[in-house]
Amino acid sequence: MNKNNDRANKIIEFMKTSHYTPLTRDELAIVLEVPKEDKEQFAQVLETLLRDNKVRLTKKKRFIANRDVVTYIGKIEGSKRGFSFFIEQNRQIDDIFIPFENLKGAIHQDQVEIKLVKRAEPGRKSVGLVTRIIKRSRNTITGIVEKDKHFFFVRPLDKKTNIIDIARLPRNVRVGDVVEAKITDTKKNGKFLVGEIVNVIGNSSNTSSYIKAIIKDNEYTQIFSDNVIKEANRVSELKITTFDHEKRKDLRKVVTITVDGEDAKDLDDAITISKKDDGQYLLGVHIADVSHYVKEGSSLDLEALQRGTSVYLVDSVIPMLPKQLSNNICSLNPKVDRLAFSVMMSVDKSGNVTDFDIVESIINVNERMTYKNVQLFIDGNQEIVEKYKHISKEMKLMNELCDILTNKRKLRGSIDFNFKESKVLVDNKQEPIAITSYDRLQSNKIIEEFMILCNETVAQHFDLMQMPFMYRIHEKPDATKIENLLSLAKGLGIAIKHRKTIHPQILRELVDSVKGTKVEHLINTVTLRSMKKAQYSPYNEGHFGLASTYYCHFTSPIRRYPDLLIHRLMKDYIHGKDISKVYEKTMSQLQEIAKTCSETERKAELAERNVIDLYKTIYMKRHIGDTFMGVVSGVTQYGLYVELENTVEGFVSIEQLQGYYKFDKESYKLYKERSNFFYTLGDQVQVKVVAVNVPLREIDMTMIKKI
Repeated sequence: MNKNNDRANKIIEFMKTSHYTPLTRDELAIVLEVPKEDKEQFAQVLETLLRDNKVRLTKKKRFIANRDVVTYIGKIEGSKRGFSFFIEQNRQIDDIFIPFENLKGAIHQDQVEIKLVKRAEPGRKSVGLVTRIIKRSRNTITGIVEKDKHFFFVRPLDKKTNIIDIARLPRNVRVGDVVEAKITDTKKNGKFLVGEIVNVIGNSSNTSSYIKAIIKDNEYTQIFSDNVIKEANRVSELKITTFDHEKRKDLRKVVTITVDGEDAKDLDDAITISKKDDGQYLLGVHIADVSHYVKEGSSLDLEALQRGTSVYLVDSVIPMLPKQLSNNICSLNPKVDRLAFSVMMSVDKSGNVTDFDIVESIINVNERMTYKNVQLFIDGNQEIVEKYKHISKEMKLMNELCDILTNKRKLRGSIDFNFKESKVLVDNKQEPIAITSYDRLQSNKIIEEFMILCNETVAQHFDLMQMPFMYRIHEKPDATKIENLLSLAKGLGIAIKHRKTIHPQILRELVDSVKGTKVEHLINTVTLRSMKKAQYSPYNEGHFGLASTYYCHFTSPIRRYPDLLIHRLMKDYIHGKDISKVYEKTMSQLQEIAKTCSETERKAELAERNVIDLYKTIYMKRHIGDTFMGVVSGVTQYGLYVELENTVEGFVSIEQLQGYYKFDKESYKLYKERSNFFYTLGDQVQVKVVAVNVPLREIDMTMIKKI
C-alpha cells in the first residue's frame, strides 16, 4: 500500500471514531501531526477523498466521513442531453438516473461503480453518483474541433458523450478538423472532461473524414494483421482434393442458384429445388463451408471472433474475414467447385419439413442471380424470362414454395413489420447523390423464407439431440409493455382478443389489422418498442418474433461468427465426436462467445446506422429551406420526430410549435393546451428543413401544417 493510500485510510478511521468532531483541513493537519513538508500532499489526499465521496464538507467547510453506502457495478448509458443512466451489470435493479454533475468524468459505456443518492419516488427513477470509473469504454474519442471564445474543445461524434476541453491545441490542428482525442483529466470536481488531440483524421468538409471517424470510434479496422493475411493467403491456395470428394456428397450436377444484391461479393448461400414424385418440394440450402478453411484457434479464427460480424457501411464493408476468403475461396462464386454444408429438406404443401439430411458437400453454382433479376422474372419481364429460360422450372418452384412458407409463418403468428428501408446512393467521392426508400421484394422474401426454414430445421435437430449448440433467441416481451400496447390499441378502437399468455399471434393480428390505415405507423412503432432484442445463447428459449420454437444462425458463416461456430459443432456431431465428456466446459465457452457476439452485433448495427444517418444529413444540407411531406415518427416531451418520404428523419422542437403543448407518454401525443388539437405518431405533416448539423447527424425542421 502506498503512502497516500495509507494516509487516506488513517484519515477515514480517525473521522469514524466516536470522539471525532468536524475539523477544517488545517485543524486536521495539526491533530494528525502532519509534517510541514507533507501538507500539500495531505491536501491532495483530502481532495481525493472528497472526489471519491468517502468524506464530505459540512456547511461550515469542516470534514466528516460519509457513512458506508451500498454501491453497484455496471455501465453508463449516455444521452445527448447530458444526463445518463446506470445499467447494473446483472440487471438485478432498475436503471438509475445519473445527472450530468454526478458523472464525475464517466462517459457512455464506461464500466463504473455508483452509489445511490436519492431513492426512487412514484414516477421517478433513483438518482446515482459515480464513485469510481473501473474501465473506460474506449481509449480515444473522435469529434470536431470547435472554439468558444478563447477555449478550444472537441465535440464528440457520439452524441451520448460530453465535450472534451483541449488544454493545448497542436499547431497542425484547425477549428473544423475531425480528430481523435484522449481523455487525460477532469476539472471542476469531475464535471468536465479534459483531453489532448492525438490524431488528425481529416477536415469536416470531407465526407470520408466522418466515415473514418465512425470506424475509429468503434475501434474497427479494415486492415488485418500480417499473421492473419499470411494464413489467409495460404488457405486461399488450397485445392479440393480426392479425399474431399470421397467424404462429401457430390451435388455439382444439380442446378444450383445464388440470389444476392448486385454488389455482393461474399456469397455464402445457394439454392437447389425440385419436385419429388410424391408432390413434395426437395429444397437444398447450401452454405459455404468456411469451417473447412478457418480452423478453431487459428489466427483467422481468433480475428473473426474478435470482430464477430462484418460491418456494412453503405458503399464499403469491414469484413469479418479477409477478402482472400470472403470474396474468393469461401464465396460460392459461379462456375467453380466449392465446398459447402448442405441441408436437404423435403417440404410438403403446407410448408412442413417431413424429412431432411445434413451433409458436407461439393457444389458448382450454375447461375449467380440478383434480387432485381429474380423479381423481373417473377413479374414476367420477357427479356429476363428468355435469358433464364434454362432455369425457369427452378425459379417457378422457388416462388411457389416461398408463398407456402410465408403463409405458414403468418398462420403461426410470425410478425412482419412494414417499415421503410433506406437506400443511399453515393458517387465515387463518397458523396450522397440520392436517398430513397425501398420495399422488400418477393425475390428478397424467397431467400429469407428458405434461410429461416433451414435455420429452424438445423436448430430443432440439434436441440432434440441435446448437443451443445448456439441458438438465436428472442425472448417474450414484458407483460406490462404488452398490456400498455393493447390498451393503446383499444383506445384507438382496435379490438384484439386477449390471451392469458403472451403469444406472437396477438401482435401479428394487431399489426395486420392496421395495415393501410392512418395508425399503422403508430402501432408498428409501439409494437416494435415493446419487444426485446434478439441475441445469441447456448440455451434454447425460442424466437418470439418469428413464432419459432427453434431458431439459429447457420446460413452466413462468411460474415457472422455464430454461424461459423455452429458449423464446427455440427461437424463434431456428424463425425461422431463425443462432446458429452466436456459438456460443461463447452457450454461455458459458448456462453462467453454468445455474449461477445451479441455485443459485436449491436455495435455493428449502431455503426451502420450512424453512417446512414451521416449520409442523410450531408444530403439534406443541400435542402435547407425546402419543404417536404412526412409522417410523425416519434413524440417526446421536447418535440416531434418527422420521417420524410425518402426515410430521412428530422426533429421539430416543441418551441417551434405555436402554443403550449403537454406530452402524454401513454398515448404518444402532444396536446395543445385549451384545444382538442394534438400531434401523434403516424400524423401526416408538412415541414421545412431549417438547419442541419452534420457532425451530430441532426436535422432541425419547423412545422408548416398537419395534413
